[in-house]
Amino acid sequence: MMTAKAAACAVVLTGLLGACSFSASTGTPSLSKAELESRISAQLAKTVGQSPSSVVCPGPLDATVGKTERCTLVSAAGNTFGLTVTVTSVSGATLNFTIAVDQTPSATATT
Repeated sequence: MMTAKAAACAVVLTGLLGACSFSASTGTPSLSKAELESRISAQLAKTVGQSPSSVVCPGPLDATVGKTERCTLVSAAGNTFGLTVTVTSVSGATLNFTIAVDQTPSATATT
């Protein structure tokens, strides 16, 4: 069961903003899987004051406004949450995105 503190954190994280630079090679420019996971983790740590245990995304995030990527985070308490990253704007080599963390965990830590 999710604690009240964890629920409050999940609600606070909805609409979290991130910005980062990316490199454009051939094809559609994108933010690499590793960089996306790192940026999400850093934004979450900055917002809630605690880094998640892990953030895993299935692949890179294309630098296309409206593009989404579904990722998973494991909180420091061991609960697993889904999250959605959505590209809100692209300006030159800067990609801006929002992070919306699901309000309920998909899995809870066992005690």
